[in-house]
Amino acid sequence: MRRLFLGFVLLIACGSAKPAESPDAAEPKGGYDDAEMEADMAGGDPAGGESAPSEKPPAGPVEATDADLKTILQLVLDDDALQPYLHLEEPERMPLKIHGDMLPTGLELTMARKPVQYVDATVAEDKKKAVLVFTAVEVKGDRASIAYRYDIEKVKGSATVVKSDGAWTLDKSRISTRDYTPSETK
Repeated sequence: MRRLFLGFVLLIACGSAKPAESPDAAEPKGGYDDAEMEADMAGGDPAGGESAPSEKPPAGPVEATDADLKTILQLVLDDDALQPYLHLEEPERMPLKIHGDMLPTGLELTMARKPVQYVDATVAEDKKKAVLVFTAVEVKGDRASIAYRYDIEKVKGSATVVKSDGAWTLDKSRISTRDYTPSETK
């Protein structure tokens, strides 16, 4: 009797008076057509109109402002872990010389209260010159990754800078002399 009751309950719970419909039939009239679905997946509008302000911007790298880049790079320059390798007390090391193909012109960075000097690639390639070369600067949202090298001291470094509560801070940095591999020997 108990089995009969459980079987009846199972039949009632799983059964339906209406037969199952195909997924295409379940879509209401006026729903997505193929063009709209492709446009939504691509983040655009099939009619070519502008997106509404409430929609999310397309994903991808976020362009950092010059003010953000200045703050990010200044934090890297001011990193206490980097200071011992710069030897700013030695001749030809002040003002600090920097280079980076990806750096915008006009960023006013300082080292020891003096403006840094931007140099071109030919100077930066000379391993006997004291030039801090930024090899990568990548900003994605509230996180920035920076890589650099200082050939005269045979140093490579990287840093992560994060933005929290509207302010950029140095999250972590790593400096290594062990895995330094110059493009040419001295």
